[in-house]
Amino acid sequence: MDKDREVLNQLMRTAESEGLKNVVPIVDQSEELKTNLEDETIDVVLFYDVLHYMESEKRKRIYGNAHRILKPGAILSVYPKHCKSDMPLWNLADIKLEDVIEEIESANYYLERKSFRKLIHDDNYDNGYILNFRKRWMEASEWKRKLELERENLRNSNILYTNDNLQSF
Repeated sequence: MDKDREVLNQLMRTAESEGLKNVVPIVDQSEELKTNLEDETIDVVLFYDVLHYMESEKRKRIYGNAHRILKPGAILSVYPKHCKSDMPLWNLADIKLEDVIEEIESANYYLERKSFRKLIHDDNYDNGYILNFRKRWMEASEWKRKLELERENLRNSNILYTNDNLQSF
């Protein structure tokens, strides 16, 4: 997803030359960055060199939208260019890399890998961090155990329930 149609056309030419057939470009010029993609249908979402354009609330919204469309355990990959330690600019200028990681983790992701790489930025080689997160989700067995613990806590509590008469668990 990008506002710039030409950037997406370039991406598609590169994907085609690499034989990638599962890249879907989405042009979105809205401020909400919403998609019509169905829930839990996407394997990977990339946010490369875009976070500095957005204030905190907008970043939280896009993390949430990505979480909605990503499959359980799917990858959110982020190149947080322009944070405090990497050519500071605009909305990330005062934010440390660790703060970006914390912000994304608070949106129900966990950091799987942080790697320092040589990248192309504005037609030049540059070094920067790529952050790969996984969408948090629970296995069915974890949900079952969580529900069992909640029921156990209710049974052991002194809460009174009314149902024509007072009963306690």
